[in-house]
Order: sequence, then structure tokens, then C-alpha cells
Amino acid sequence: MSKGVSLIELMVTLAMIAILVALSGNVFSGNILKSRRQQAQNELVENTLMQGQFRLTHGRYANAEELGLKNSEHYIFSTKNKGGITFTLTAKAQNNQKKDSACSTLTINQSMQREPKACW
Repeated sequence: MSKGVSLIELMVTLAMIAILVALSGNVFSGNILKSRRQQAQNELVENTLMQGQFRLTHGRYANAEELGLKNSEHYIFSTKNKGGITFTLTAKAQNNQKKDSACSTLTINQSMQREPKACW
């Protein structure tokens, strides 16, 4: 009997390792996208609360500058106000986060209605 590893055994082992690495990489990158999306959602909800505070003080909703919206590496944040009585906050994916294509644009309004529903 031989005490070494044959070339075929080594190739099979390397192929199995490559398959496991490929599968785990996809799962890991998907979790990163979800985590970044959750951060953007938290930011949108926080800004919605800040809009409510601003309206109590000023009688209208704030624009992006007044609200202090800051973009991140993964999302661009904006707000659209209509007549000072409604608003929609938006987080639009950028850079690597665009791979989260089904959820690349997240929105929330003054009534806490969130779109797309499947992403929240």
C-alpha cells in the first residue's frame, strides 16, 4: 500500500473546497447586502422621526439640507416635500450595493408607508 495521496484524490479534494468556497461567498455577500440595506432603513426611519420634530417646530417638513441628510458609501439619501404637508424620503443604492437590485431604491413617507414592501 502507498502512504501518499494520489493526484486524483488531491484534485477531488481541491474541487470540493472550491465548491464550498464559492457557495459560502455568495451567502456571505448576500448577508452584507442585507446588512447595508438594514442600515439604510434605520437611517430612513430616523429621518422620518426628525421630519416630524421639524414640522412641530416649523409648521412644515424639512428639505434635505435642513434635515442634514448625509449620503453613505452605499446609499444616496434624498427627500421630496409636497406643500409642506407630505414628504417621501428615499435611499438609492450606489456602488456595490446596486447588486441588491430588487431593493436598490427604498422609500418611506410621512405615514410610515414603506416601499418596496418585500424589502422592508
